[in-house]
Amino acid sequence: MKNKIDSPKIFVSYAWGTESYQQKVVDFCKRLVGDGIDVILDKWNLDLGNDTNDYMEKCVSDESIHFVLLLLDKTYSEKANQRRGGVGKETQIISEEVYNKVSQTKYIPIIFELDENGDKCIPFYLKSRLFIDLSDEANYEKQYQYLVRKLYGREIIIKPELGTMPKWVDEPEKVDTVLLPLKKVVDSDTVSFAKREKSFLQGLNEIIKDISSFDAVIANSSSDDYSGVYLKRFDETKPIRDKFLDFIEAGISLESFTEDISSFLENAYTAINDTRLNKPHAHTEILLFLIQEMFIYVVAMLFKNRCYTQIDELISRTYFKTEFGNTPRATTFNMFYCTGCDNMKSILNEYENKNFVSAIAELWKRREYAPSISFHEFVFADELLFNLDAMRFKKDYYWFPLSYPYRNNLFAIFAIKLKSKKQLLLAKDLFGTSDIQEIKNQITKAQEVAQKDRYSFERSFESANTIARHIKIEEIGSLP
Repeated sequence: MKNKIDSPKIFVSYAWGTESYQQKVVDFCKRLVGDGIDVILDKWNLDLGNDTNDYMEKCVSDESIHFVLLLLDKTYSEKANQRRGGVGKETQIISEEVYNKVSQTKYIPIIFELDENGDKCIPFYLKSRLFIDLSDEANYEKQYQYLVRKLYGREIIIKPELGTMPKWVDEPEKVDTVLLPLKKVVDSDTVSFAKREKSFLQGLNEIIKDISSFDAVIANSSSDDYSGVYLKRFDETKPIRDKFLDFIEAGISLESFTEDISSFLENAYTAINDTRLNKPHAHTEILLFLIQEMFIYVVAMLFKNRCYTQIDELISRTYFKTEFGNTPRATTFNMFYCTGCDNMKSILNEYENKNFVSAIAELWKRREYAPSISFHEFVFADELLFNLDAMRFKKDYYWFPLSYPYRNNLFAIFAIKLKSKKQLLLAKDLFGTSDIQEIKNQITKAQEVAQKDRYSFERSFESANTIARHIKIEEIGSLP
């Protein structure tokens, strides 16, 4: 929105309903007035003896009025569709404007109350229009603030600066002569399960070979261009990641998928650590960040395909960590978390003269696996891992979602949908139980973990996301 409005003036169109509904309208308008908005409302602008039709027609057409708010409920929608009463009179005027001026912004539809079935009631002539939803208590404040900013002519969402073309645009599609035949077998419906699984394991072993043979060594750690070379080496791991993700998409329907992926990640970690004695720290760190990225993408891919049982298998199994040829040590999926984020942050910030809160997340964002898995879905999976870890397990330290500064609304949407018992039970495998009270206890525990230890970066006002941040515990599973 380009023009700021210092003293907005609005007219409110609504349908007279029950006394409680009329009071709800008055309370809403009083709040707008308290926020500096001049509200024209029949309750306080129309006197006894005035011509109501003339009053409404003038208010809707008055050029001094910046906006007309249309408070939609079942009664309003019915009267508008049937052109009955005062609402019908207003609709005759407004609908002509809406139909004739596709880009009009004066008339703002607001979902003010749902019908008895919980459905939105929108008149036919407004069906294709964007609206503000004040019917949902959970999002009421956010939507109300959105409305007030619009009435004042402020930017709702500021357009970001134009970025640069992604590197992958000019990257030629590479055909892997080893993996491609194996992928075709894995993806085939006419091949036996045993042969598909064998080909899947063969392909994963080929990728481990690529990881083992990758050279992330930086010749001179004291070089002036050390940071640049470090970042270049990290960027060079992207083809391995892409090869891995492209290949495993074909095998996601295999019964042995999570077992095979778990073993792959475990073996890849071991292969990287086997080189620690004869490779510099930077080499190991770069490859461990790659493994962490792969693991998060696997979770994102499984969630996108609603493979909740496989996510449960992935996070609840025991992994074995082998370092320097020592006896394997039992551990959890946290073994795939790389602790070198502070080093990466200092390298990237110094090299680009920036101040990224999470440098590794910024680099992950730049190389998102689009279009199969967006970076938003990646961030969601990272936040989901923290929540499931804190909810279900007892540890000294839980998975820290390094990408949370780039959070979006996907996690909030997931959390809010848990109000529905049906949605909750569909996702029960994520929680390892179908007992709703137990799930509530888990979500409470995760919130306590987040509050106690404040999983956040220095200089960051935000901390790791939790389900309880978006939904009250008593609301979980409270709806059909």
